[in-house]
Amino acid sequence: MAEERLKGIVISAKDFKEADKLLTLFTLEKGIVYAKLVGVKKPNAKLKPAKEIFCFADFDVVSKGEFQTITSANVIETFHNITSDIDKYFAGCAVLEILKTVGRENLSNEPLFLETLKTLQALAYGNVKPEVLEMRFLIKIFEAMGYRLSLDRCASCGEPFLQKRFFSPVDGAIVCSGCKPPNCEEISALTHSMMRLAADCPFEKLETLKLSGEGTGLALKLLKENFQARFDKKLSN
Repeated sequence: MAEERLKGIVISAKDFKEADKLLTLFTLEKGIVYAKLVGVKKPNAKLKPAKEIFCFADFDVVSKGEFQTITSANVIETFHNITSDIDKYFAGCAVLEILKTVGRENLSNEPLFLETLKTLQALAYGNVKPEVLEMRFLIKIFEAMGYRLSLDRCASCGEPFLQKRFFSPVDGAIVCSGCKPPNCEEISALTHSMMRLAADCPFEKLETLKLSGEGTGLALKLLKENFQARFDKKLSN
C-alpha cells in the first residue's frame, strides 16, 4: 500500500463506526477524496485537529478498502476564527457546500483550490463582509466551471447597459431590456455594481470599499438561484 501526501481542506466530517471519522477532503492534487481518521474520537487521539471542517493540512493517506485511510496530518491552518462568528460560519459552510457540489474525485482544479484558500483566509482574518466573500466565491466558481458572467455588456447583444438591466437565474446572464427572456428579475445599477466589484477587485482592495448591503443581498440571492439552476443544488440563505 503506497502512501501519498495530499494537501487538502476538510469540507465534511461524519461519524464512522465507534471511534472513527469519515472526512471529505477537497485536495489540490486529486480533487475530492474520502478518507477515514481511525480512532480520532478517542480521548488521547493525536489527529483531533484534523477532523474539524475548514482544517487545511498535508494529509498522508493510504488506500485501504472502500475508503482511504489517513495515517498522519500536518495541520497548516484551522481557520478557527470562522467558527467564532455566526455570519462568517454560515458563509464558510456555504463555501464548503459549494465545493461538495462541484468538486469531483480524481480531478484536480488548482485555480478553484487556491480561490477556496483565499476565501477562507479572508473570512477568518479579513474585514470584508461575509456575504461579499460568498458572492465573490460563487462568481469565481462559475468562472472555474466555464460559466463566466458577462458583467460589462449585455450577454445577448453585446451592447453596453444604458438604463434597465435584468438577471436571468437560469442562464446566469445580465441582459438589457431588449434581450431579456421570460422570468428575469430587474436589478439596479447598484446590485450590478456589487457583482462587478466582487468579481474584479483583489481581496485587499475589497476591504477598503464601502459595499451596499442591499445591493449585495440581492446579488447573492440571484447568484444562488443561478447555482441551483446549473447544479440542481439549493444553497441555504
